[in-house]
Amino acid sequence: MICKLSFIIPMYNAELYIDNCIRSLEKQDLLIEEYEIIIINDGSSDSSMGLVNQLQVEFSNIKLFSKKNGGASSARNLGLKKAKGEYIWYIDSDDTVLPNILSEILNISIFNNLDVLSFGVNSIKNGEEKKGNLENKPLGIVSGLEYIKDYDVEHSPCFFIIKRKLCIEKMIYFIEGITQEDYEFTLKLYSYCNRIMHFKKALYNYMLRSGSVSRPTNYSDLYKNIFSLISILQILKEQFPLNKKCKNFSYYANEWINAYKYLVILNVLGFPLKLKDKLYFYSLFKDHEILKIGKMRIYTGKHRIVRSILTVPIVYKSAIYIIHRMKGSIN
Repeated sequence: MICKLSFIIPMYNAELYIDNCIRSLEKQDLLIEEYEIIIINDGSSDSSMGLVNQLQVEFSNIKLFSKKNGGASSARNLGLKKAKGEYIWYIDSDDTVLPNILSEILNISIFNNLDVLSFGVNSIKNGEEKKGNLENKPLGIVSGLEYIKDYDVEHSPCFFIIKRKLCIEKMIYFIEGITQEDYEFTLKLYSYCNRIMHFKKALYNYMLRSGSVSRPTNYSDLYKNIFSLISILQILKEQFPLNKKCKNFSYYANEWINAYKYLVILNVLGFPLKLKDKLYFYSLFKDHEILKIGKMRIYTGKHRIVRSILTVPIVYKSAIYIIHRMKGSIN
């Protein structure tokens, strides 16, 4: 029987969540032979492996592979190489999906020969649920160029399913060894897509937890994220060189790249860092041209005003001093 979908789950010390995650994937309206659940154990030191071993006794479509710890990107890349499904769906180990949804989204994807099918998301924080990734989406099939030009791009690979063949043929993998790699992955993926659709229902339960990789709560994590974002921005700059006279994929990709730059400078400005650390990042941003932000997507209204102010180096530096004094930060 043809495998229609491969779930790919990086797992690292996920003993609190992995059982709930996998069981949500088993509550689907496909035969168990029609899809697989690939777990990549990324060097876990807790009981995650044992829990998955127990689930393998219950469910025959779970495949477990182990590797040395290398981060979510390396685990996802290995999962892609192991996958057999016509489509793949990257899942985070602490998230879940809604029951009985696979048949419909796979029928849509296969019938329309889609490269990507995106969908809505339930963002859950402290028990409160908020639907997202549903507005400003295409009503029919569009190309990757049309998608990034006219619609809001997904910020996580968990928010769409992808034709596996496309990833293999175009070598669409995650950058390893850094965080925030999802930004680069999505733009790179969409640059190769000819057929993208959006399914206007929330299918994925996205758990927002403090202290996660994307939401740093300490200096060490913030530093790692900022340096990773700077690396990602440099890579994107090389992948999508801007030519203002040619409104191609690179032109519109740069609107998203500028939005990522804005995210970086806001993160540093709002985080309770020591003054010397904020000034260090200010110098770093100048050296890497992070403060040079042109037209950007997503952020509108007041954010455009803030952007126009903060991208003037002397003004951004002054804002650092002002906010530092207002918050009474550590010297």
